[in-house]
Amino acid sequence: MRSRIDRNAHRLGQSLLLGLALIGAADPNASGTQGTGLSCINDEDSLREAIRSARSGDTIAVSAETITLTGGELVIDKDLTISGQGPDKTTISGGARTRVFFVCPGVAGATEGPPAACPRVHFSNLTIADGKAQGGRGGDSGSAGAGNGLGGAGGGAAGMGGALFINGGHVTVDSVTFSANQALGGSGGDSAASGTPGA
Repeated sequence: MRSRIDRNAHRLGQSLLLGLALIGAADPNASGTQGTGLSCINDEDSLREAIRSARSGDTIAVSAETITLTGGELVIDKDLTISGQGPDKTTISGGARTRVFFVCPGVAGATEGPPAACPRVHFSNLTIADGKAQGGRGGDSGSAGAGNGLGGAGGGAAGMGGALFINGGHVTVDSVTFSANQALGGSGGDSAASGTPGA
């Protein structure tokens, strides 16, 4: 049992270097959410629909496919298990264009923290690959909130969680590989003094 815990802890530690952002709690040692099994999913549209229509506690089984996202990140706001057929068989990819999963998003534009009640989510037997979280570009000198018009430009925003952004809740992983995910900060804004992009 200890060796499995150690392997999972090591796997989660590696994921932190590959674009996993944790604002809430991620516990690789706890058991995952269990619920009603759903049909095996084999493309992006069916995966999105399964997540949208799932009841809290459901399990979504993803077939031995590589699913590359073209419609943006997958948002999870309920208790859910997403399980593949093995890390070498099932891959969910951001296509180096988008973050793959966002857990407990809250309300768009909210100025406070995550909701008080966030989900329990379990990922197993799959690879999360090629996710990309790109921070926004900093404001130019003289723009609202980005300097005082005297040459100062705003810094770029942080990019967080290329593979998985956990805004809250309880997330567990078992036999999950994180591959080639990245979280990139945004570029600085233009400086009025030089007319060139900031650092």
